[in-house]
Amino acid sequence: MKKTLAFVLTFIMLLILAVPALGAEKQGSDIPNIYLQGQGEYIYLPDGTPLFEGGDLPDGFLSEAVQGCMPYFKDAIKNDDEESWAAYREKFMEYFRPVFCKYALDKNGVASDNSDIRWQGWKSQPNTDEVRASKFSDGTYRFRSFNFYQDWRRDPIENAGRLNTYIENVKIATGSAKVNLIGRCEGANVILAYLAEYGYGSTNCVELYVQSANGVDLENALFANNMEFDGAALRRFKETNDLYEDMTNGLDQTIVELIDAALEMTSDTMLLDAGLAGIQALAPKIYKELIVYVLRESYGTMPGIWSLVGPDYYQDARKGVFSGYEEEYARLLEKLDNYDAKVRQRLVEIIDGAVAAGVKVANFPKYGDFQVQPICDTNNEIGDNSVSLKFASFGATTAKYGSTLSDKYIANAKKNGTDKYISPDKMVDASTVPASIRDTTWFIYGSEHRQFPDIIHNFMFKFLKADGNLTVFNDESAPQYMVYSGSERDHTDTIVPMKEENAATLDSGNIVFKNVNWKDMFMRFFKTVLNFLKALLAKRSAA
Repeated sequence: MKKTLAFVLTFIMLLILAVPALGAEKQGSDIPNIYLQGQGEYIYLPDGTPLFEGGDLPDGFLSEAVQGCMPYFKDAIKNDDEESWAAYREKFMEYFRPVFCKYALDKNGVASDNSDIRWQGWKSQPNTDEVRASKFSDGTYRFRSFNFYQDWRRDPIENAGRLNTYIENVKIATGSAKVNLIGRCEGANVILAYLAEYGYGSTNCVELYVQSANGVDLENALFANNMEFDGAALRRFKETNDLYEDMTNGLDQTIVELIDAALEMTSDTMLLDAGLAGIQALAPKIYKELIVYVLRESYGTMPGIWSLVGPDYYQDARKGVFSGYEEEYARLLEKLDNYDAKVRQRLVEIIDGAVAAGVKVANFPKYGDFQVQPICDTNNEIGDNSVSLKFASFGATTAKYGSTLSDKYIANAKKNGTDKYISPDKMVDASTVPASIRDTTWFIYGSEHRQFPDIIHNFMFKFLKADGNLTVFNDESAPQYMVYSGSERDHTDTIVPMKEENAATLDSGNIVFKNVNWKDMFMRFFKTVLNFLKALLAKRSAA
C-alpha cells in the first residue's frame, strides 16, 4: 500500500512539474537559422599560404612608413607637379603593397590566384552531428544554428550563389522547407543580393544587424571623394573610438603623446580647424594623385568592398576611381554595375517585396557616443562609429552628434501622431523608416559596430522565436529603443528598454573657451614637446 501511495504521489508530482514545462517558452526557433558573418574571414592561397589574417600591421610599420613618406609628401605639396606626386605615390606604395595588396583581386574582380577562405561548408549538407548541435534539448534551433562564412572580397551576388547552395543543403539536412537568415554588416548585403537573385520562397525571417548595404561612412568618403575634416570630430574620434588606439598602436609612445597634446591645444584654441582647413583644400588633390591609384591596386578591385559604398555615392565613386581606366577594368565594372542595379538601388524595394511575400523582416541598427572616422562628410552624424544611423536604419531622422531633435520638430511629430516613434533620448525619429520595417526596427544604444555581444543576439532571438509577428509595440520588454551597457567580458552587460530616466545625453563636443585653463594647457603641451625632443636626442645619441 505504501509503495502504491508513493507511486501515486510521485506520478502526481511529475504531472504538476510538467504543467509549467508544457507552457514554458520554447528554447529556440522552429526554423533553422543561418548566420552570415561580415568582413574579417582570413584569406589563404590553395597551398595554405596566408594572404590576410586579421589585418594586424607589422611592428614599427606606421612609424617607418610615416618617416619614409613624409619627405616625398612635402615635395609633392611644394612642387605640385606630376613628377613629385609620382615619386610620392611610388614611395607610399613601397610600404602599402606588401601589406595590403597581396590579397587584392585582379582587374576583373576575380581571385585569379584561387585564394579563398578556408571554410567551404556551403558545398555540402551539414552532417548528422552538425544538425544535432544546431538544436536545443527541446528540438528547437539555436540562434546561430548554422554559420555561413564569406570571402568578403568577392561580388555579393557571387556569394549569394554560394548562400543559395548552402540554404538548399541546410533544408535537405534538417527537413525544413524554409530558413531564417541573420546578416551582420556585409553579411546583410549578401542576404539582400540573395533575395534579389533567388526570391523569397525559402526564407521565413530575415534579420539585418548593423547592416552596411546602405553605405559605410568611410567607404563613401574615400571612394567618392567626399572627405571632410572637422576639428571637433577629430577630437571626439580620439576620445570615443577605439580605432584611434589601433591607428596609433604602431607609433612610438612619445609620438602618440605629442599628437595627443597637439590635438588638445589646437582644438581648444581653434587652431585645429585652421589647420584642417588647409588639409581640406588638399583633399581633392590627394584623392586624384594618391587615393584612386591605391584603390585600383587594392580594395577597389573587390566588389564586396564596393558594396559598402552607398546608393547616393556609387556613381561619383565609380567615376572618380575608374575615369580613364574603364576599358582596363571593364569586367570588374560589369560586376559593380550589376550589383548596383540589382541590389544597391533597390534595397527598400527588395525589403518591401520580402514583407509582401510573407517574410518577416527586422532591422537592428546601433548608435551611441561613437565618432565615425573624422574624414567623412557625415562626421557630425550619430552612429555606431562605422555606419551613420540614418544609413543603418534605412532613413531614420536623427539629430546631429551631441544634440537632440528640436522642440519644434517634436511638437510637429505630436501633431502628426508620429511622436511614438521618437526615442526617449530625443535623438532619433523612426517614423521616416520605410513602412514595411518601421515597426520591426529596433535601435540599440551603447554598443559600437564591432561589438557583437551574446546578450544582443539573445534579444534579436525574440523576433525569430515569436509565433506571430513581434513588433516594437506588442512586447513591453522589447520597445523600439533599447540600451546596452556593461561588459560582456566581465559578465556585467545588460540590455534594457530605453526610458527617459536612463536615456543618455551625448556630449556636444563644442569648444567652451571660458573653461579653458590657458596656462595649464600650454604648459602640458610644451612639456610634452620637450619630452619628445629629449627622447629623440637620446635615440640619436645611442645611434
